[in-house]
Amino acid sequence: MRTMMVVCAMLLMGCAKDEPTAEYKAVARPLFSVAADTVKEYQARDSLHRLAQRRDLDTLSRNVLPALTQYCATKNAAGYVQAACKVFARVLPRLGVREDSLGANVVVIESDTTTPTPPPAPEPPPPASSCTLVSDWNPRTQPALAKPAYMASTIDPVFGTTITRISGDVGSTIPTVGGTWPATVKQNYPKDPVWTADGRLMVLKQGFTSSAALFLDGDSYAPLFFRSGPSGGGEWRLHPTLPDVAVVIRADGTVSHWNVRTNTTTTKVAAVSGYSSNTFGPYEGNLSRDGRYLVAQATRSDGHLVARVIDVDGGAQLNVIDLTAAGITGLDWVTISASGNYVVAFDNSQYTRVWTRAGTLKWYWTDMKFGHYDIELDAAGNDLAFGAEASGTYAKRFVTRNLATGAITPISPATSYNWHASARNITRPGWGYAATNDLVGPVAGELYAIRTDGTVERFAHHRAINQAYNDAPMPVPSPDGRRIVFSSNWGTAGGAIQTYVMDTRQLCPNGLPQ
Repeated sequence: MRTMMVVCAMLLMGCAKDEPTAEYKAVARPLFSVAADTVKEYQARDSLHRLAQRRDLDTLSRNVLPALTQYCATKNAAGYVQAACKVFARVLPRLGVREDSLGANVVVIESDTTTPTPPPAPEPPPPASSCTLVSDWNPRTQPALAKPAYMASTIDPVFGTTITRISGDVGSTIPTVGGTWPATVKQNYPKDPVWTADGRLMVLKQGFTSSAALFLDGDSYAPLFFRSGPSGGGEWRLHPTLPDVAVVIRADGTVSHWNVRTNTTTTKVAAVSGYSSNTFGPYEGNLSRDGRYLVAQATRSDGHLVARVIDVDGGAQLNVIDLTAAGITGLDWVTISASGNYVVAFDNSQYTRVWTRAGTLKWYWTDMKFGHYDIELDAAGNDLAFGAEASGTYAKRFVTRNLATGAITPISPATSYNWHASARNITRPGWGYAATNDLVGPVAGELYAIRTDGTVERFAHHRAINQAYNDAPMPVPSPDGRRIVFSSNWGTAGGAIQTYVMDTRQLCPNGLPQ
């Protein structure tokens, strides 16, 4: 006997009575996260297809479809929901699921109940070769490639990754939030995180008036809301572990948690008298990987430039390092290290000083000149400076330098003097991300990542013609390192600078190697 199971799908509310399991919520979310970008449709199709191959239609109907319904119901923008429905409608026919005459939002799954369905066999582990990225240092020619339209994707013809444009044409209306797209819209800087800790939001800080930042859906890249910054102003960074939260330091030294969704602020550390002009670095400082520590660059009442070591979670200033007394007359930036154990200051002569968190000077490196480098953790939890040397023994080569031992490890051949580095891939330790801004060297005009053992992953040509500072692509990886946001004038010198996302997930559906 054949039975017909009528199941809730998409927008029919009230049908799903059972709470979907976490496993199948994980199946549901990718479908809707890629609704506006059908190139990534495989994420939903493959997950559902595995269930269909097992003939596990009961699970499909009881768990997956209700989960899809729940997730769809959370979306407020009608256009986005409709796009999701269209993707879903394309996927289901491949699984033998058809629409019933009861309505467009109800699907019927046929199941033969005369033969018991055996329990599903466990899925085999993903093959080691499931990630196919270019991993050599041989030069690659950059072929012509048409710029994708807003919210459209293209495949990099050399590296096979997907590139999606996430900012619109100059002067066109910004969906949902209103206003128009400016001639320059981009992420802030390679060391300034773009995605929130859970990846659900991303932020573009540059190009809008009144210091406004545009927040997008971290999966679909749809605009969600503008924020003009926290109450009372201040420089801010997205928290590395708390979703929706940014850490703010005001000029008077007050440190707060700012929920960017609710636009509410909670004071964590009160201002300390005698210190003014407090900043995050400025501009290039960061939090420790757990979000507990930061270093504020400030001017003390005696006129000295100082680094204030702050325990955000403990609500206290721990120590003050006198940078002026240390001989720094031109500071570029100062920051806490990724572990929170060291304070790192970089001066305008491109020399680096390292102190312990307690304020003991550990290193003053004059034997090499670093440039636009970042601080990362390796797989063993060691603090490393990651970037390329400007001059000296390892000129143009990427290196790591251990903050505890001072050891230098070269990890690349000579590339270029013109590059930026980022280590915002906080859940993928041991890898540093970078872009060669110009067309020099074996990775000319490319986005790539280098592991601490010298392994390279090459992702895409960014197609930015770098004639002015803002032309540089300024790559920022997602927390898991599978995507990179970058900016580009797409081969037009002096042209509009727009924002793109490079995505490896089609080539590496099981994740990137650690």
